[in-house]
Amino acid sequence: MLALALLPAVVMFPFLFRYTPEEAVSRIYPANPFAVMPALGRRLAEVTRPEDRVFVFGSEPELLFYARAASATRYIILFPLFGPYADAREKQVATSVEITQARPAAAFSLPTACSSAGAEPF
Repeated sequence: MLALALLPAVVMFPFLFRYTPEEAVSRIYPANPFAVMPALGRRLAEVTRPEDRVFVFGSEPELLFYARAASATRYIILFPLFGPYADAREKQVATSVEITQARPAAAFSLPTACSSAGAEPF
């Protein structure tokens, strides 16, 4: 019983007391870019002005938060545009018009499995 009670404490110890937040995120989510998003957001803020719009092609809306930037489209994640939805094509066309009108100063691409399934590499 004691071993069962101690197991969570032993497993959680490095995450609470040894790892930096970035290391903890990288260990918990090794295939995701969460840990690098603050640095990417800072870089994006350096190369854009506060009034500029940014287009994020992917599902990383935290990038806009870290960059303190507004999205070039109403979609801060693109799952509604690439999911198995009957109106996905219409949403894609409407979003391309929004992006063209917003004239984003920067675009960031991080395709997801949903948005790149079956797509040719670009």
